[in-house]
Amino acid sequence: MINALDTFTDSLPNTDLIAKYNQSCPRYTSYPTANVMKPLEPWVYSAALLSVKEKPFEPLSLYLHIPFCADICYFCGCNKVVTKNRKEADKYLDYLAKEMAMLENLIKKRRTVNQLHLGGGTPTFLNDGQLTRLMTLLAQHFKLSKDETREFSIEVDPRTVNASTLALLKGLGFNRISFGVQDFDSKVQKAMNREHRLEDIEQLVAQARLLGFTSINLDFLYGLPLQSVASFARTLSALIKIKPDRIALYHYAHLPERFKSQRALDRLGVPDSQLKLTLYQQAIDNLTESGYRMIGMDHFVLEDDELYSALQHKKLQRNFQGYSVKKACDLIGLGVSAISQTDSMLFQNAKSLDDYYQALDSSTFSYDKGCLSNETDTQTRSVIMQLMTTFQVNIQAFESTYGVSFKQTFARALSALTPYIKDGLVEINKTWLQLTPKGYYFVRQIAAQFDSYHNNNSTEFSKAI
Repeated sequence: MINALDTFTDSLPNTDLIAKYNQSCPRYTSYPTANVMKPLEPWVYSAALLSVKEKPFEPLSLYLHIPFCADICYFCGCNKVVTKNRKEADKYLDYLAKEMAMLENLIKKRRTVNQLHLGGGTPTFLNDGQLTRLMTLLAQHFKLSKDETREFSIEVDPRTVNASTLALLKGLGFNRISFGVQDFDSKVQKAMNREHRLEDIEQLVAQARLLGFTSINLDFLYGLPLQSVASFARTLSALIKIKPDRIALYHYAHLPERFKSQRALDRLGVPDSQLKLTLYQQAIDNLTESGYRMIGMDHFVLEDDELYSALQHKKLQRNFQGYSVKKACDLIGLGVSAISQTDSMLFQNAKSLDDYYQALDSSTFSYDKGCLSNETDTQTRSVIMQLMTTFQVNIQAFESTYGVSFKQTFARALSALTPYIKDGLVEINKTWLQLTPKGYYFVRQIAAQFDSYHNNNSTEFSKAI
């Protein structure tokens, strides 16, 4: 079977198809998705954590949420606290230390952490001393891998770091770095309240290379206010010249009813679905012509990147941090709003700092909601993740793995896909369910048909296009 991503063409779906299928749906970095979580009894969370202890020879992933930002970026939908008081971070680290100690007491220091990701907010809101203290705490309470194949990554606002900071991060053990750029156009940057110079990004990437970071990623958004075909062409040209190892190109989700900061962009308007699609196709064309290969729906990598090799060998993974080569394993989230995931459960820390602090002051975890997974969820997760990573599902492999009929297990989903098949977005036979090149644009909507929790009329998520 030829890899679906290698058959991409430049044929855009027409306006009628966009209008027909462009519903709101999840991005599927997990399944079940976070929106289905609800309050559970405390013992359920403890049982999930205890199950982590019972697999000492399997690797462990950690996600750590740093919520602080010195300034607000209007496009942002993350859980954040805007403050210029750096002492807030010292207090936060005190509470992270409490949470880590409680976790070590429960799950023990038995499993090797081969994936670590710092997100936010702005992780580099922390100064050098605070970053050093944080990594010392992690090493104290968890068994951090020293293997060169580990994935220790950090999200960086390029306005908050310099060469010295990058050297510190490398010395602390990070080997992957992601710079949040979003756009190089000055008017778009000003509208977002996130201004920086192209020259600064070029220098930071060059310095990260000299320091030996094994993966350098740049994040961009399409569908932002004031973006045009011409301005985005200039951004793509500058991006290609920098040539990072990886590029994350996300669709801007404008949800001002959920994220108050986005209301500042309402007066500027956002590109309509047809323009967003054109910008996306423009990026695909320019990046693939320049040697990048498409990974899933929103990532591009150079051909010698391990993610591309994983894609070719059907080993690509997807989780809350995006795409990975590491086997999906238990994920422990640390900090306010952080999400944890085990084989059987998804659960989240309190979303407000006050609630997070109050729980830890009482010597209890701040988990306030979760979702237990059943066997059907496990089967559905495998299908959705195949779609999100390769745009196809190996039906025979699914039936061999789970000992059930694909057709019977997903009868409702296959019925819902009938119009997608008629419109040439999906093809199916006894061996494969395959998205066509036009169907790639609707992968989230197609995946949602297998999601038994999802309501196609929901407005909780952004539209895919």
